[in-house]
Amino acid sequence: LETAAVALPPPGGGPDRLWIVAVPKPQSSVPEAPGARGREGRRTDLDPTVLRNLFAGVVRRGLNPLFRVHRVLVAPEGLPRNASNKTMRRVLRERCAEVQEREATERASNTPRAKL
Repeated sequence: LETAAVALPPPGGGPDRLWIVAVPKPQSSVPEAPGARGREGRRTDLDPTVLRNLFAGVVRRGLNPLFRVHRVLVAPEGLPRNASNKTMRRVLRERCAEVQEREATERASNTPRAKL
């Protein structure tokens, strides 16, 4: 599993939120944990909720117990890289911002509006 972290401001303002982008390695090179497949046969160790809980524990123990992981995105297409093979965090931040904006729009369209 390859990961990168970026911070994004929430839509309504406030402190930045931590987003982690996870890229699974090819199935052949990643040892599968016992019981890592759910009822449908999907790998549950690549489930964003499971990964979020795992990363939250690592961040809490290794960095600061006050830090929170807001969201984990699984990106099978890989991380964007420059010619020096460095992760392009600016591009990741833009992708995460697009996801955040799309989710905010979906939430707003699903919210019932009061009649005047």
